[in-house]
Amino acid sequence: MYSFRKATSNDYIFLYELNVSTMKKYVEQTWGWDDKAQQEYFKSKFVPDEFKIIVENEKDIGVVSIIDKTDEIFIDLIEIIPEYQNKGLGTAILKDIIKNSKTKDCILKLQVLKVNPVISLYKRLGFNISGETKTHFIMEHLK
Repeated sequence: MYSFRKATSNDYIFLYELNVSTMKKYVEQTWGWDDKAQQEYFKSKFVPDEFKIIVENEKDIGVVSIIDKTDEIFIDLIEIIPEYQNKGLGTAILKDIIKNSKTKDCILKLQVLKVNPVISLYKRLGFNISGETKTHFIMEHLK
């Protein structure tokens, strides 16, 4: 069973290391990985109030960021440390987000790197590709 807690500035190192462990190989395939540039980019985008830390058994195991608009919910970020992946946790969190979007009668959207295999999970949960950029698919789960 998971819960959320609000992120604080003290979570910076955890969140950066989480980002590296979950995204480095996909960023590397897409643009190449430059440690210094990635650190600077992460630092420029780090706003603790926008993140919820995923907690399981009192251990921080991931992060989620959701932008909740009037008629749309956008999953900006969901990352789970590798040793907790493929155990149903991400699926459970996404199902809860989907359920929440339906109660609000909103379109649920996300963006994912084209090289990230999590796309198959999103498709299994009912997300469809609604657009794309050179590097990303935009996916929607209709209301």
